[in-house]
Amino acid sequence: GINAEYMGIFNIKDMTCPHMTSAYIASSMAGKMVYKDECTKCFATDKDELGIDVCLKCFNGACCTKLAHSELHASKHSHPIVLNIRSIVKNPEVSKEPVVVSKVAVGKEGGIDFQAEEYESITRVHCYACKVDLDKTNPIVKSLIESILLSHSAIEASKIEEWEHEFKECQHTSKLVQITEGLKPLDTTTLAHCNDCELSSNLWLCLTCGHLGCGREGYQNTGGHSHAIKHNQTTGHPVVVKMGTITPEGKASLYCYACDNDTLDSRLSAHLLPLGINVKTQVKTEKSMAELELALNLAFSLSQVYEQNLKFVPLYGPSCTGIENIGNTCYIAVVLQLLFSFPEFVTRYYDTTMKHLMECSRAPADCFHCQMAKLAYGLCSGEYSKPKKHKIILYEGITEEEKKKEHFYQEGIRPRMFKTFIGKGHPDFSTSQQQDSLLYFAYLLDKIEKAEKIANVGDPTQLFRFKSENKLKCMNCGGVKYTEQEQPVIRLHLPLPAGKVDENTVVDFGKCLENYSKGEVVDLFCPRCNKGSTFLKTQNFLNFPKVLVIAANREIVEGLLLKKLMVQLDIPIDKLDLEPLRAAPHSPSEVLLEGSGSAKDMEPEINVQLLNELLQTGIPELPAKHALLRTGNSSSEVAISWYFEHMSDPSLNQPLQKVKKVEKNGASEENIAQMIDFGYSREQAVFGLNNTENNVERAIDYLCNHPVVVEEVKQSAPVNVQDKQPGIYRLHGFITHLGSSASSGPVSYTHLRAHETSLHLVCRLLLEKKK
Repeated sequence: GINAEYMGIFNIKDMTCPHMTSAYIASSMAGKMVYKDECTKCFATDKDELGIDVCLKCFNGACCTKLAHSELHASKHSHPIVLNIRSIVKNPEVSKEPVVVSKVAVGKEGGIDFQAEEYESITRVHCYACKVDLDKTNPIVKSLIESILLSHSAIEASKIEEWEHEFKECQHTSKLVQITEGLKPLDTTTLAHCNDCELSSNLWLCLTCGHLGCGREGYQNTGGHSHAIKHNQTTGHPVVVKMGTITPEGKASLYCYACDNDTLDSRLSAHLLPLGINVKTQVKTEKSMAELELALNLAFSLSQVYEQNLKFVPLYGPSCTGIENIGNTCYIAVVLQLLFSFPEFVTRYYDTTMKHLMECSRAPADCFHCQMAKLAYGLCSGEYSKPKKHKIILYEGITEEEKKKEHFYQEGIRPRMFKTFIGKGHPDFSTSQQQDSLLYFAYLLDKIEKAEKIANVGDPTQLFRFKSENKLKCMNCGGVKYTEQEQPVIRLHLPLPAGKVDENTVVDFGKCLENYSKGEVVDLFCPRCNKGSTFLKTQNFLNFPKVLVIAANREIVEGLLLKKLMVQLDIPIDKLDLEPLRAAPHSPSEVLLEGSGSAKDMEPEINVQLLNELLQTGIPELPAKHALLRTGNSSSEVAISWYFEHMSDPSLNQPLQKVKKVEKNGASEENIAQMIDFGYSREQAVFGLNNTENNVERAIDYLCNHPVVVEEVKQSAPVNVQDKQPGIYRLHGFITHLGSSASSGPVSYTHLRAHETSLHLVCRLLLEKKK
């Protein structure tokens, strides 16, 4: 229940509290963020029974729960005066009729509203030092309180207020050419059916020639024999409209096969007239693709989990907490769920949570370890994983039986502060757009590594890191060059079989490994031959990590479009033997080429994050580096565009021009020693400090952002030290992205063995099969 002492059995004192002065109360909110709807150290909110305390000095938000983060803040910072805000539902006894959801939108008419209820705020002013409630109409605090209540909270300032499934008109609809000669208009007075079969539903009309074909086989249970897409493959006619979705306003569900995406047609009425269709007489009889996706997403909000016709019951409690989608954030949720499935992350951030939150004096919203501790407490404590009854959400086609069912869910957590803090300054992860989970995984690991270097306590990301050896062998003279690189992921390309490739195509994982071990042929300059030569480039493991992350690249570039391979990947579950990929000892007879492991000459600085993004699209590494250098490491989009414009240029396969290592020594011995304590070699410390004006924190950041350079500085020649840990693995979990589009789709999922959670939260977890 409510803490009676805290909630004010004390009367408001007639006397003046000695803390009601400008020393303890801010004069204004100018330039300050106000955390008034969620505790900065846990996930308690203003809608909880005790509400949130807003510090009237620094505007930090803190809870009044058993964790007592507000009282802790008051005593640690000598900020005793707080404004308590409790948001309660207006007229809770009045039951509203559920609104029928009719479009793929949040926060817009016809979509799902963020706040189905209306709230009002109950406020009190309290002094923790005097343990007394104060007069909130006192002129010292009155105007400040009014400003706080009227202002946007820090979370509101950064969250997504609305999102909607957006379609754009593509070049194939805007420049559509229709074949009118010999065209027979569609007879709308009779029951239409597919030109190639007898199906009379899920029909798609070709806007080029008027061919009527049925939809894709089995797509979202709509039925079809794929005759519409077969017509496209035969004729190349790109745009189709779904019959039954045409409205008198000239709107409909359209699809462009050339773009492999939904589209719009601003001249749809004009394009349909030659085909015998007057949009003003049309009556909508079928669901559009947006409505079908909406129904699919609404089905995900129910508490049952279905896997291959098996019904599972969702779990609740510690380590079974879900993460809500706060706007295209499934890529964040899947990575966090995966990381916290490992005991190393739980031990580092959950087991030390209370200690850090008690001792830290930094602003929690700006402290990496506070936000990690908050996240860990939210995921691992079970406090936010308790069953709650679902509200009814009506949607087109819902049955009476479904309306009567009781569905339960868990609140889960909404890591908005974490998203804002981690993504701050990043061109992609600071936005509300859907992003790639692998890129976010690598980005978050780098963030964690930097923070733990400074904290010098323990870095759980070492769980994933390993050293690989890159070998270049000249096919002309036989000379070799070795370099070492530390990385957290290996990337595999899928070797596709000859012939048709579709959703039924099965790719053997063993073939992927064989393809990886063969290496690739590249054209480079050979210093021994003193001319351009063909090299075989291979990469093998110097040591194996405890947890190996493998990225199977399902994206290919066709023309100027990035497409996703919809194939099945057959992965071994209990034994994956990677010993054949272990680097072999160097042969004494090998001739090392000039520059093998040298720290004197290095490649120019390449933004590693952007390089990874280009590699993900299938662009070869050397041309990708050239593209980034030519575009000033500005962004992956600009570099990709530059690459496609210059991809025929043979110089893209030439090695980068080397730059000399900085030889000056502006690094102080004190800072060098400090860097060595953080785990860097003396050479690395000097190099990092020289490039950052002898600043330790900047040097650590610099070295973390230039891992290739770091490895070259680290060694005068590769030693090829052999690791004794066997490279034998079993499947722990995987992240997968549903949908056929490479750039967007319904959602991403994390699957972990022996775990499960409800589908209404973003992460779905796969149960381990029991005998």
